[in-house]
Amino acid sequence: MKRQGLFLIVIYLVTRLVCWQLRPVYYDAFEYVRVVDQAREMGVVAAVVESHQPVHTLYLLMAGGLGEVTGWTGAMVLAVLSLLAGLTVVIGWNGIVKEMGGSWWSGLVLLLLPGMIVINTNIMYEGILLMFQVWMVWAMVKYLRLRQGKWLVLSGVLAGLGQLVTIGNWMFWLPLILYWKWKRELSWKEIIEWGVGMGIVAGAVDWTVLGSISVVWEKYSRFATSFVSANGGIIVWWGRVIRNALFAGWNLLGPVGVGLIGWGIWKGRKDGGQWIWRVILISALVAVQYWHFWYWGRVGISMLLATAWWGGEILLRETGWKRWVVIILLVAQAGWAINTQLSKNYIQALEEVVREKTEQQRWVTSDSVRMAYEEMGVTPLLIIRQGESDLNELKELVEQGEVWIDEAALTYPYWQPDGWGYQMLSRRDGEMPINKWVEEHCEREQVVERESQPILRIFRVSNCDE
Repeated sequence: MKRQGLFLIVIYLVTRLVCWQLRPVYYDAFEYVRVVDQAREMGVVAAVVESHQPVHTLYLLMAGGLGEVTGWTGAMVLAVLSLLAGLTVVIGWNGIVKEMGGSWWSGLVLLLLPGMIVINTNIMYEGILLMFQVWMVWAMVKYLRLRQGKWLVLSGVLAGLGQLVTIGNWMFWLPLILYWKWKRELSWKEIIEWGVGMGIVAGAVDWTVLGSISVVWEKYSRFATSFVSANGGIIVWWGRVIRNALFAGWNLLGPVGVGLIGWGIWKGRKDGGQWIWRVILISALVAVQYWHFWYWGRVGISMLLATAWWGGEILLRETGWKRWVVIILLVAQAGWAINTQLSKNYIQALEEVVREKTEQQRWVTSDSVRMAYEEMGVTPLLIIRQGESDLNELKELVEQGEVWIDEAALTYPYWQPDGWGYQMLSRRDGEMPINKWVEEHCEREQVVERESQPILRIFRVSNCDE
């Protein structure tokens, strides 16, 4: 097992270095880079508290601390964190399958899954979250086998650390805890002990960093209320299932991943041991409710682990040429991810276009993309944040001459780019006021279109009659 584990680690490092990145590609990543840079000036804790996203407390503490110690740029710090997080995931996953009597082939499947490639190269917090989740499961599996209290407490502590990365972590651990209780592998007393370990760690760090009950309450209530909000909570269940779990899940997993999940569900009818991974998939469906959810985050993690386990079981049972066919299909699946996701970096392509058009000084974009323009120092820049209430500013800008406006501004608040993909929101033309006004009152000419980036479209708007 040690030799096989070393093989998996080498494969991981090779594949991750091929996809190495030193730049933020997500909306929020610009903020994370800023926290790292500010940590050197005002201290790590102060930089985290002043961030607009203290909900990712531990991730920002880790990033700010590493930046302060090493002096690296913010982008370098985030990339290194993701690389190391992915490495620990491989080691932890190898430990899980060993403890559960599974196949080390699951590790190979894990490395070839598109989700693993994306989560550990997008320099966001999901890689760190996955690290704590995998090790939480590893510690729990150790406890269930050895019945030594230290492993139960450690599992709770790791869950608490994951909770400090994002409050959405409960969508992962809650179904698993309920599953172990249902299987009578955990008693209520053990669950309480586990929960105490989680609560003490999460509470102690929150209190130490954020400093007051009111700030801690603000951290959690601000994001928790969105779970049932009209913007994307329970009332939009079916829309989110269709857009995120199916459309985005297809992009993430590819045809091979979908096939592996289907095989695992079918196999689970006769093999009760597979229920644990179906429970993880249930957590993915629960995560669909959350407003801040698209395919890099919670569903990617849940599908990733379930698919890796099932893929390993397939490779364990197949021999000879059949096993090689499965491996080739998995490699093709990784290529699917690189072709459909990694090679289509919206923000990078946008920056190239904008820099080519530096003579065009009047730009309009949406709040989702604004940081890319701001990083390039584009002025004047109108940022669409409210939709219809921004129309007056747009009219004033057009009166000064022609304006270059990207599709994100026209379609706001729907179909907003976010790094490699869309935030999966409904597209209802009647509710896009900017696009409606431009179509009715202005001359519009498409001036930028890239075949490799179908969502990167920029228009020249002029001669408006209102």
